[in-house]
Amino acid sequence: MVWAGDLACTRYTSGQRLFDLPDRCIPAPLLNDHLDDDTCLTRLLENAATVLGIATAADFADYVRIRAATAQRLLPHTALTPVAVQGWGWGPAFAHPRALNMPQAAPREPVFLNPFDNLIWHRPRVQ
Repeated sequence: MVWAGDLACTRYTSGQRLFDLPDRCIPAPLLNDHLDDDTCLTRLLENAATVLGIATAADFADYVRIRAATAQRLLPHTALTPVAVQGWGWGPAFAHPRALNMPQAAPREPVFLNPFDNLIWHRPRVQ
């Protein structure tokens, strides 16, 4: 019922969720914004870019948990900029314009990623 929008989770404590009707717990401007799905997904893709930095359509799709074809279709409608990454053979990449204007950090030593880490869902990105 939460995924369908019939209920909203208002609190999560010690593994227990408290639910209420969306009309009573979600502010009206957010509940009644009347945005279509593509507009919402476009905004999610732009937000994902601020977290991921440079990424492919598949990276964004995995992060937002949508189909790669949907991400590929919506990427041209975002504010993201196509970029080329030298030595990266994973296909076209995109970045948020703010990420391109950030000062470069000093190179660091590689960091070992545990292959069983539950934060690593999309293996091609890790490579």
